[in-house]
Amino acid sequence: MHRIDEAFIEIEPVEAVIHNALHDEMSLQDSTLMNREELLNKLRRAVNKLAPEAAVYLNQQPPEATQASQAQQLPQDDQTKHNHLQATRAAMQNGDNPNENDYEFSNAIDSATQARTIIYEVRTTLHHFRDDRWDKLIRVRNQLMKMTLVTGLLLYAFVEFAIMMNVGTETLKAATILFFVGGLVGLFSRLYDQSKTDTSIEDFRLATARLIAAPLYSGLSAIGGVLVVQRMFELNVSSLLIAAAFGLTPSLFTTAIQKEADQYKTDLKSTTAPTGEKRKNSS
Repeated sequence: MHRIDEAFIEIEPVEAVIHNALHDEMSLQDSTLMNREELLNKLRRAVNKLAPEAAVYLNQQPPEATQASQAQQLPQDDQTKHNHLQATRAAMQNGDNPNENDYEFSNAIDSATQARTIIYEVRTTLHHFRDDRWDKLIRVRNQLMKMTLVTGLLLYAFVEFAIMMNVGTETLKAATILFFVGGLVGLFSRLYDQSKTDTSIEDFRLATARLIAAPLYSGLSAIGGVLVVQRMFELNVSSLLIAAAFGLTPSLFTTAIQKEADQYKTDLKSTTAPTGEKRKNSS
């Protein structure tokens, strides 16, 4: 869809091109693109070239060319005109028509076409940046889902192995209860953190994947914590407290994933044109 949107810039009316360019300017102003200023300058120059009367609606006027560059350009233009005049005179003396092939081939570029091309390139760069961040969010989600699936299968195999080894019923019951205690603590912790997360940017169900993974890793942490501290599974107050405390530890290991995802969402939000709505603070 992005490629179609970009292709329309070459053929749509000037009013529509200017509308898109003004929208892109607002999207780029607070973006995290490294070449943001360069893109903004090119976009503003293109708008000024395509429709000078619309340049007043830009948030900032395009930078003017320096006097030195203008002074350097004028002699070059004069020299080009002089060379062209000499070539024309020589062709007329030889009896040739210098304009007979003008309609067959020309290196001249229309200024309006050039301006549309610049606007096209700016929008393409903006779309590539956003698509790259969407792609990275999807990769993080897929990686987390794979880790959750593998961990769940290993846990299932571990439980089957414990049953085959005739582990005591009381031990399995205690381990199961401790697992659920840690899982519930981790789930509520994840729900609390998610309630403070900015949801204005689509994350392709990454938050859902983290919500699914939280009880599993919290339950495993609870069992591991009780086993390390007490070296046995017993249902008492201290075991339940230890399980609850260790149920919060997986959030420490998923901080890197959260920071990575939040950075991608921040990049995406920075390229969104302001709509006048009050933005939420992301956690």
